[in-house]
Amino acid sequence: MRVATEIDLFRFSAATWNAHRIHYDRDQAIAEGLAGPVVQAHLVGAWLLDLTNDALGPGDSVARFSWRNLFPIHPRTTVVVRATPSADPDAYDLSVTDTSGVICASGRAEIKRGVSRDQAELAYGSDGGAQS
Repeated sequence: MRVATEIDLFRFSAATWNAHRIHYDRDQAIAEGLAGPVVQAHLVGAWLLDLTNDALGPGDSVARFSWRNLFPIHPRTTVVVRATPSADPDAYDLSVTDTSGVICASGRAEIKRGVSRDQAELAYGSDGGAQS
């Protein structure tokens, strides 16, 4: 389970240079049609990727990762982050749900078996682009 506090939102915004006021200013969030401040989309993605990395076996790495935020998460809301083995043995189905069962985010992680994270990083150039 995860719970983001207002301090977590502030820190994540600072670390990612995200100055959008809907993450810390209640009045601005309401003016934009939200019930209040919301957890950053990329923080939700980080939770999903973190859990996926925890689920990997020795020598495995994430080959592809994608997610979509479906419902806003507000500070101090408890959510459940799941990485469930997919029908494809080299993938996980990802989800974030609140305690009432509302799906706040869903995604998928495809796994490369037998390549450690350190070895996988060698496949990227200094510009972040994949090298063949």
